[in-house]
Amino acid sequence: MGAMTNRKDEHIKLALDEKSVGNANTFDEYVLEPFALSELSFETVDTSTEFLGKTQKMPLIVSSMTGGATDAERINRKLAEGANKLSIPFCTGSMSPLLKGEDVTKDYDMKKLLPNSLFFLNISVLTIRDTAKLEATLEWIERLQADGIVVHLNVLQELIQPEGERDFSGSITALKKIRELYSGLIIVKEVGVGIDEKSATILETIGVDAIECGGQGGTSWSWIEGERGKDIRGESFKDFGLPTATILSDLRDAKLPIIGSGGIRNGLDVAKVIALGGTLAGMARALLVAAMEADERSIDDIFSRIEKELKTAMVACGAVDIDALKHIRIRSRQAT
Repeated sequence: MGAMTNRKDEHIKLALDEKSVGNANTFDEYVLEPFALSELSFETVDTSTEFLGKTQKMPLIVSSMTGGATDAERINRKLAEGANKLSIPFCTGSMSPLLKGEDVTKDYDMKKLLPNSLFFLNISVLTIRDTAKLEATLEWIERLQADGIVVHLNVLQELIQPEGERDFSGSITALKKIRELYSGLIIVKEVGVGIDEKSATILETIGVDAIECGGQGGTSWSWIEGERGKDIRGESFKDFGLPTATILSDLRDAKLPIIGSGGIRNGLDVAKVIALGGTLAGMARALLVAAMEADERSIDDIFSRIEKELKTAMVACGAVDIDALKHIRIRSRQAT
């Protein structure tokens, strides 16, 4: 077992620890305006939406989680099979183990399980600064027949990670280069401190296809790396960053599709993401917890629960479909 696998295993173990979740979730500070005279039917409200040219049954994406860890193949298979039933996009964890030559192809080879869904691989922007690694990334995308790549940004995590990067120069150039060389779908994702307005504007200019905001409020990767390296900065920066709900408000008029991720726990949070201006909600930790269970129905059960909660919110607010949900008033509890 290599060092990379050990690190991936540690990441999963610590991500499942309740302490890894941020101390505050700003979705609780927002309330959807109900419509007391709603005449909608639970059975007929429409949760389907379109994302990057493909119709899916719910505005959700399985955010990047694992690959290269001991149990990664089983976890990814369960997640992919569940996502495919609802045509929901699925993203693997970082493909860096593949680039290092580790024998873990099976962890990422999920296309055959996703005939109805968009399939994304995932790599760090820091990795593709290297021309040879960028070329290898593009080769793996083709080999695994992925529909696209999620390029993740994780400055804070790297700074606290014991073996992490300390120099972030060349990141924008790397994104421009992959856009130049790759005609498939590119999503750029932050992993827990959020995408700010200035960065979003730069990403629009580069021409990426969507942004996953990855805001503060969900799993804290600074805390996880702090635990791994016994670094007090992990606790100090546990709640550092822009809350997901704040980012969605800031980027509401962005030209690109915005995926709201970071602290999404249930279908009500998904509804709030849409009302705040997001295109999809991204979930990771809650799905990882379900995927770790031995019960083969665990993923179907959590997707079913999320769908019921989303439909409940839509009926209660008078939103017949996702487009209508985008126009439901949502406000801070402090303002009510």
